[in-house]
Amino acid sequence: MKILLLSISIMILNVAGNETVRDSDKTDYTKRIFHENSNYTKLKGDKKKQPGLQSDRITVLEFFLYSCPSCYRLEPKLERWIGENSDKVILKRIPAVVTPDWVPLAKAYYIAEHLGIIKKTHKLLFSAIHQNKKVYLNEYSLSQFFESQGVDKEKFIALYNSSDIMEKVSHARILTVRYGLRGVPSIVINNEYITAPFYNKNQEEMLEVMSFLIDEIFDKKLNFTKELIK
Repeated sequence: MKILLLSISIMILNVAGNETVRDSDKTDYTKRIFHENSNYTKLKGDKKKQPGLQSDRITVLEFFLYSCPSCYRLEPKLERWIGENSDKVILKRIPAVVTPDWVPLAKAYYIAEHLGIIKKTHKLLFSAIHQNKKVYLNEYSLSQFFESQGVDKEKFIALYNSSDIMEKVSHARILTVRYGLRGVPSIVINNEYITAPFYNKNQEEMLEVMSFLIDEIFDKKLNFTKELIK
């Protein structure tokens, strides 16, 4: 009986030991360290002069282009990441404008936002381009897309050529240049850091870098608060 109990005890210890090894082998991405000029870059200058700074939550700017395949692949991953960090961050999407060819799709974003249908059309426009192979290069082709979403053609044309929409597109262009973006998608965090898939191995690693930077910013805020109350 003693031999049997001893054998069972040894088996239990072995199992527990194996479980410990397996747990220690797991990668804890929250503890990974990422490096400036490798995984991200730090913006120079006074960040307070940049738009979008929030005191309670961190502003994350996503610069994208609807016809960009990498932007399309990032969307569901970024949505999940934002959902997991909704208590810490605010996402603001900005359609990047690098060349005149990017203007029509930037207008499409701001028109949908103006009409209050951006939550519906954002994914649909991505899908139309990348799944259904639709090409939207100008006012006419985009008017067909918006008509399919119940928007009156004349109303769309009026908005497409309005000064309000053009001002928003011009502002998006200014931000694209100001941040010195090398491509899309690009992420600007708290107007302090820029990261993108091309800084990292893949989009998943970029999201890990974003989490790392968010934690860094909150740690700095916490340390600053501690210094104030000493």
